[in-house]
Amino acid sequence: MPVGPDPLLTRTLRERLGGRWAIAWQSYLITAGLGLIALLAGEEHFRSSTSVALSWVMLSLASSAAVGILLLVLNATVFRNRRVTPVPIWLVVAVDALCGVIFGLVVGLGATLLGLDTNLGTLERVVLDAVYGAWWGPTFTYFLDYREQAVTVRRELIAASVQTELAALQQVEVVERLRQELRDEVGQELSPVRTRVEAHLAESAGAVAFETHVGTADVQEVSDLLRGTAESSVRPLSKRLWNESSERYPRTPWWSLAVNIVRYQPFRPIMYAAVDVLGTGFVQVRLFGLARGIFLTSAMVLLIFLVMLSANAVMRAFPRWHTAIFIGGIVALQITLVVRVHFRELWLPGSAPLGWQVTQLVVGTLVVLITSGFGAWSDKSAELRANFRADIRQDQVESIARSRQVAELARETAQLLHGTVQTRLVSCAMALDKASATGDQAAVNSALQEVLVVLAEPMPQPTYVGTIAEEVERKAALWEGLCEFTVRVDDTAGSQASVMAVGRVVEEAISNAIRHGGASHIDISVASESDGSVRVVVDDDGRGPGGGVPGIGTAYLQQASAGRWSLKPLPRGSRLEVLVPA
Repeated sequence: MPVGPDPLLTRTLRERLGGRWAIAWQSYLITAGLGLIALLAGEEHFRSSTSVALSWVMLSLASSAAVGILLLVLNATVFRNRRVTPVPIWLVVAVDALCGVIFGLVVGLGATLLGLDTNLGTLERVVLDAVYGAWWGPTFTYFLDYREQAVTVRRELIAASVQTELAALQQVEVVERLRQELRDEVGQELSPVRTRVEAHLAESAGAVAFETHVGTADVQEVSDLLRGTAESSVRPLSKRLWNESSERYPRTPWWSLAVNIVRYQPFRPIMYAAVDVLGTGFVQVRLFGLARGIFLTSAMVLLIFLVMLSANAVMRAFPRWHTAIFIGGIVALQITLVVRVHFRELWLPGSAPLGWQVTQLVVGTLVVLITSGFGAWSDKSAELRANFRADIRQDQVESIARSRQVAELARETAQLLHGTVQTRLVSCAMALDKASATGDQAAVNSALQEVLVVLAEPMPQPTYVGTIAEEVERKAALWEGLCEFTVRVDDTAGSQASVMAVGRVVEEAISNAIRHGGASHIDISVASESDGSVRVVVDDDGRGPGGGVPGIGTAYLQQASAGRWSLKPLPRGSRLEVLVPA
């Protein structure tokens, strides 16, 4: 499936060239690197010694730094609001040309100051760099802008494909099978604890555990075991499940840009020839005289057009062999290098050493890719769409959808473990402590029975009652006898879809207030907002916020409220306020 509809078709050229990516730091860094390569490729004398080569490199860095200072000033002034109000196209082109002028001026003056032999005069260099800047700057800005849009479109296509696949996966039998696997995993984790509790009860109370007296020491041991289980078994397991992550679709690597240029783009003889003339014409005239310089430059242009136009014709005739023909065209273009080497050595022996030839080969190939990938302005969108072409693999989409389904169910299970299971174990432990302290044997037996029920089926089928009020009351009932509650729920609060989220928020608030804050009274208020969201406010009279390390409870509150929650101290106790979106 190709990258989908082109969003650039709805944007103006000013928005593309004068928006976010105008004089962006990414463009600056890449262009500075290319400028260094171009400078060293065009200066034959930089190979004469290490000190000379280092001087040229330092000149390039100094020139790039001068351009960088200009861009910093522009980013803070004229271009500051370009994301909101794109700057005019003429200003972008003028600034890019000015960057070329500054680069060429610093290099030319620096070479003169350091006494470096150079192939170009300062004026020639400034003119050439200005022309290159006026072309390359807007071209690369367009490329970065299109790349951002293409990535966004591709991400949306993948997300849509994954959602479609998720819809198929969310059939009852598939979801239930995944849930059962998670329930089995939790049951296996807690099974040894149940065995230990049953063995302890059998030893302490005889054959019929719930019909005989259990001593205070035995009750305390069971209580400690439950707390230990909640911390050492349930908590780590819930944390591991919460951190279960889904697969991500692999990003399109940068190197695929060059691959796609070779696979889909034609040669651009006009642009390539223009770069060759501007880059070598002045040098050849200076080295060999006007007549020979023009002859050699014209011969190169003729060969460039002959090779590239022929290759384009063959690629159109045999599109299936586009890649091989393109590579063959690059190889055939090296005839220009052979001709150039022949005449340079004929007219000026020693002017085409092996190092110069290798540099010309590398730079020439790079220029072919750049001009082929960014050389056409007649249909820039189609050109860049080919550069970024990437197929969305259905098998990977299906794999991502399955992993996302598992991750979502794992998080649901983690929240149940952290909230309901851990809450029930701790509340049983606290009930045992209270019953043991008062000598209420019936309460002890009742709590022990609840312990075995929890451990026998730690992950029962989730059941959510019809209204938020009933769900809040159900959560409060888990702590019956351990804390007093005042519950106020607006009859119009939320919808059926909000019941589970509000119930878990209340469950987390109660658990933290009693377990960590030692609260004896909790006030719960649930009301609807004008936008359909539900505001949950839980006040307690405990010790107040403890400031501990955020855990799963905090992560769930963040997720359930999309970040719209707060925990503040009160004169006595704390207030948790959570806004659950509609």
